Amino acid sequence: MSKKDLTELEVFELMQTYENHTFGEIDQHETPETIKSYHGYVVERSIFEYEPNSNPFPDLDWLDLEIKSTPMRETNRGLSSKERLVLNIINYLEENWLDFYESSFWKKNKKLLVVFYLYKNTLPKREQKILKSIIYKYPEKDLKIIMNDWLTIANKVLSGQAHEISERDTLYLAACTKGVNSDSVRKQPFSDVLAKQRAYSLKASYMTTVYNDYVYKNRKDESIVNDASIQVGKFSLEDYILKKFMPYFGASVTKLAELFGIDLISQTKSINSLIVNRILGLKHDIDHVEEFRKAFIIPKTIRIEPNGKVKESMSFPIFRFMEIIHEEWEDSEINDIMSNGRFMFIVFKYDLTFREYQLSNLKFWSMPNIDVLECREVWERTKAIIINGVEMTPTRKGINNNLPKKVDNSVMHVRPHGRDASDRLPLPDGRMMTKQSFWLNNDYILKIISE
Repeated sequence: MSKKDLTELEVFELMQTYENHTFGEIDQHETPETIKSYHGYVVERSIFEYEPNSNPFPDLDWLDLEIKSTPMRETNRGLSSKERLVLNIINYLEENWLDFYESSFWKKNKKLLVVFYLYKNTLPKREQKILKSIIYKYPEKDLKIIMNDWLTIANKVLSGQAHEISERDTLYLAACTKGVNSDSVRKQPFSDVLAKQRAYSLKASYMTTVYNDYVYKNRKDESIVNDASIQVGKFSLEDYILKKFMPYFGASVTKLAELFGIDLISQTKSINSLIVNRILGLKHDIDHVEEFRKAFIIPKTIRIEPNGKVKESMSFPIFRFMEIIHEEWEDSEINDIMSNGRFMFIVFKYDLTFREYQLSNLKFWSMPNIDVLECREVWERTKAIIINGVEMTPTRKGINNNLPKKVDNSVMHVRPHGRDASDRLPLPDGRMMTKQSFWLNNDYILKIISE
């Protein structure tokens, strides 16, 4: 049977036969691993028997089905997408910026055959395995948000600001830079300024959620937005959330606990989180909000003490000593968080007059690139110290080490993050050390929320 005779179901069944196979086992053409899009190249040539091209129509055009391969990596939080799913190049001059359904994005990517494979930086590309393949059709609610994202990009182009497009402008669909280097630029229709070459892409956070929802069918997320709330061209998730919080700004924790029926005495430690959950209408943890996971929004509650300072630095997931020594900054989990995450800070501030904490503010924030470089410096120093051997010095209070401290950097440092001193992980030299993680400095956080 010719591959062009396949139905959508037959394509899906065919791809199931390749699960847990390496790309080397699939490859019929001895494809060089130096090819940048090696994985997709092997799938297209060896399974579907056609030459990869830049055709503006879907790869399997009789099915309106575009083929995409995307890497998953193992993290402390389970499998997550290693990178954004890059789609087609944006031609600013030829794109129909007035009609989403006539856009090159929609014509080429309305339906995707997504091939998920397991990435390991210690394995050659040909030894990496296909995990699962799905035929993905955007859920109606997601499609509305994607349309809003596309309109955000379109409005920048129409106003002659294609050179100012940022991936942080949007929630699920982004316009990522695409080219050999920063000199890869294109003309735009409403300005003489050359704009960076970009491609449509689905954010890595979105693809992680797709994998968990549609491959593992492990849907645990709650949604805070219903379809009816999303008006195409008018919807802003940040404005939507802010409107939920605004009626409660200035209210004391005691008043909010009473309003939401929370037992303040038994829930002292988690009271702020419980209040936030009630405001958003959540039954479970705020970390499992569908829209937050897909858009990589990171909610954090912050408390400003009577002295006007933030007492605690902000922690992130632990890192494994045996893994960080094999990573590059670009592939690290902390780089992904700082470079691509959008923080949602919910601030509780102590009121000296009423002698009580009040819900004070809500702020969305992305780390500036210059501060990401500071984080990189801390990460690279941490990696080097672990490779060269951590210096551990016994003291009366425990064991000190020479990993980067808060005084060493204005943005980030490394601190223990285990249950106690016995919660440890192995170092490369065989010794054991208390689990560690990266922390944003408390004075840096105060500066952010005070701006």
